[in-house]
Amino acid sequence: MGVEIIGTGIDLGHVAIENDLIESLAGLEAGWILEKTGITRRFAVDENQSARLLAANALDEALAQAKVELSELDQLVVATYAHDKVFPSLASRLLTPLSYSKTQALDVQSNCTGFLNGIAVVHDRLTVDAHASIGAVVASEVNSRFVDKTDPNVASFFSDGAGAAILRTTERDAGIISRSFFGDTNNIETVELSRIPNEDGKTTENSPTGTIRQAGMGTWKQAVTNLPKAIHSALEKANLGLQDVDYFVFHQANVKLLEYLLAKMKIHPDRAIINVNEIGNMGAASIPIALHQARVDSKISNGDLVMFASVGAGFNFSALLWRL
Repeated sequence: MGVEIIGTGIDLGHVAIENDLIESLAGLEAGWILEKTGITRRFAVDENQSARLLAANALDEALAQAKVELSELDQLVVATYAHDKVFPSLASRLLTPLSYSKTQALDVQSNCTGFLNGIAVVHDRLTVDAHASIGAVVASEVNSRFVDKTDPNVASFFSDGAGAAILRTTERDAGIISRSFFGDTNNIETVELSRIPNEDGKTTENSPTGTIRQAGMGTWKQAVTNLPKAIHSALEKANLGLQDVDYFVFHQANVKLLEYLLAKMKIHPDRAIINVNEIGNMGAASIPIALHQARVDSKISNGDLVMFASVGAGFNFSALLWRL
């Protein structure tokens, strides 16, 4: 029994935020953000949008492409950390068009690795449960509500959007070939979002409540050290090498980081998608959005071997080798 991806969809925040606005608010010289990150713009929701709405629109597009009804889903997993409510889960809220649902609905929170953890959960459910054949994974983030626009270490990167994928069992040779998940808790507070005061009931300058904080160099070191380890680990489990991978879909953190990783691993840029320059870092949603774009642009097709790889706060590292 294999698992194939039969539909994808996305939705982005309606408000485009160009570099000049952030540079003005943060007191930066013109061109600083592009030089340091390679990012030209990012997106934010408007007053009529929410993480739930973005997720619903992305899921609707994916369902339509897959020719599947919401009621047919056996499992729905949503990856999110920057959403509207603590509970009920965003997954459950996406099922509100149905008065009754057979769907197992749950959220996962592992920062930017959330989509890969979510897709692994759905994939495994479909392969072991004879009564389940269709699942969906959605990632939705509204980072802008947790961004201090005067902090260039955060405002330069983070963006709002959602991506979705529909999975279905198949007799084809498709699905996860191998995987690698591990964590490195050194410098665990390098990237964080505090929604409640600290244990003493107060906030600190370094960790304000309700605002994302990021130390760029610590994040960079974690990513360039451990993402290659995760990728090589997944490949070794499959007795394959980098040359066997048809296409790479990385978490879209920033252009400079991706270019560095590709050069370090000697991967030709044509074998990987980079879209963070145009849309910013959308957290857990960045990989499904990149996956959707790669499918639309015919960069990947059924039978291809695709490596998904992501780094998330914590730090968590995920690599999935998938036969489309």
